[in-house]
Amino acid sequence: SKVPHPNIILILVDDLGWADPGFHGGDARLTPNIDQLAQQGMQLSQFCMTPVCATSRSALLTGRYPFRQWMDWRSEDFGKPDYLELLDIPLATLPDGTPTRRIHGLNPCERTLADALKEAG
Repeated sequence: SKVPHPNIILILVDDLGWADPGFHGGDARLTPNIDQLAQQGMQLSQFCMTPVCATSRSALLTGRYPFRQWMDWRSEDFGKPDYLELLDIPLATLPDGTPTRRIHGLNPCERTLADALKEAG
């Protein structure tokens, strides 16, 4: 018999702190849909990999810790030493040579949630 396909709803709210939504005391005008879901009994509180966006997205997409993919954030933004410079690790650049704010992006060979769902049909 044919295995039924799961119904999956993925909600990604980038750079949202726990106190930002209206139902946690934030400005309700900024999060009306999230607040409505919360009022109806749906509060999602089980995923937070890191306090910055790119590393959390990579973890959500792959199910792997960001450090396993060399995803990181630049520490000098927070007044700490630039360890990338100390370790002589270059930043990724755009095709015109402009440096980006990241070491590199997600490895194109990395198996993601989308790949797993596609394989499952």
